[in-house]
Amino acid sequence: LSHGIGKQSVYNSVYGVVDAVNNCPSLDLNADGVKFPSHEEQKIIAAGFREKSGADFDKIILALDGMLVWTIQPTIKDCRRLKMGARVFHCYRKDKYGYLLLAGVDHKCRFRWIDIRHPSSTSDWVGWNSSKVGKELTEDEGSDLVLPFHTLAGDNAFVENMTMATPIPGTKLSTVEDAYNFYLSQIRITVER
Repeated sequence: LSHGIGKQSVYNSVYGVVDAVNNCPSLDLNADGVKFPSHEEQKIIAAGFREKSGADFDKIILALDGMLVWTIQPTIKDCRRLKMGARVFHCYRKDKYGYLLLAGVDHKCRFRWIDIRHPSSTSDWVGWNSSKVGKELTEDEGSDLVLPFHTLAGDNAFVENMTMATPIPGTKLSTVEDAYNFYLSQIRITVER
């Protein structure tokens, strides 16, 4: 207890604030209340990443990664409401309870897209593929969400496709492949800051 208030009461209040923020259009991450940067914004972001790139990468519109947001162990009531057991909220690698936060940032480290709907046991790849944006980009070949020939930059937790650039896996890489990984990392590290 802190000042006579239990931890769960504090968390419930935080959830109320998060819901209020999520429902306030003036606090959206992008112009015009859209949930993903517009094509005009993507051009600006790609130019910004190009300035940061030692290899002149000029088609990257977001750096994407996942992280654990710590919480307390969910109550039985919360688990029933969510129709999930408490174990799925436990990250065994870090021995913490929480949620998976997937975030896409621009060249200035500003959040431009987020998804925090999954428990911490969810992999970045599964969380991405089940997000609205991830589904559209992996399942809809005709999607115009991302500018043609542009891409997001992710780490090896994601799968490379036409809209996701990831490092080339392996240890026996050619000089060109190793350079590609280095320069992609130079861009992707923006989301780690």
